[in-house]
Amino acid sequence: MTSRERARFALIFLIGVAFVAICTLGFIAGIIEDEPGLAKYAGLLTIYWAIHYIFLFRHRASYNGKLELEDGDLGGAPTSVIRYAPSLKFGYMLYGSVLALACGFAAYDLSPLQGHDTWLWSAIFGALALWLASLPGAYLIGTLHRGYLAFTPEGIEIQSWTRKATIPWDSILDISGGYTKKSHKEFGYPETVITVRAENVQQKYSTLIWRMNERIPRGTAVRIDYRKINSDARLVHDYVLTQAERRSNFRRQPVV
Repeated sequence: MTSRERARFALIFLIGVAFVAICTLGFIAGIIEDEPGLAKYAGLLTIYWAIHYIFLFRHRASYNGKLELEDGDLGGAPTSVIRYAPSLKFGYMLYGSVLALACGFAAYDLSPLQGHDTWLWSAIFGALALWLASLPGAYLIGTLHRGYLAFTPEGIEIQSWTRKATIPWDSILDISGGYTKKSHKEFGYPETVITVRAENVQQKYSTLIWRMNERIPRGTAVRIDYRKINSDARLVHDYVLTQAERRSNFRRQPVV
């Protein structure tokens, strides 16, 4: 990380601290001045920004020298599984809960029940509240999954929060590591990029609303984001390469 990247990282951190501090002061002021509305919204904003920045700075790629492999059984076949960190799914649930609660309060405060002339804004915020509440709802009923990577005799199965993609071994065209976005490089978010023949990839969603991962279009790639995994990013990347070489026609390029 260069000095410029460190400076930008530090600036974003300070902005986050400032956001949380301002919201906290607003919450305290609302209590002192007996302004329940101010205390209510400032308190929710404090929780939201605190969650946001905790996850932003805590969840980074690991280089701990550990490869956490589990033996599994998918479809009656022996499987090696690398699971996502469990706290991320809980974080999504918290995000949705806090925002749904804020929109629910806004729907009530902007309704004729509170002296307003129209139900328009109340209906808008009420619809937003219901939409956002469906995220913690998906968590509670089990359709928001803890992700994993599974290596089966047929291919790689990638279960994300709401999508399961099965990549046959013979559909793999290339595997590379690095950063797909400049912002990811600055924050240290490496990825493994698996280029595939998308017509052979099977995809299935567990929810109708929260499709957090786009469908894989023809001729593009599947990404493994190491922020989501507790295992060492370098070891996981090498394991993916090794499995692909052993089970398909893929061969890694020699380092020049």
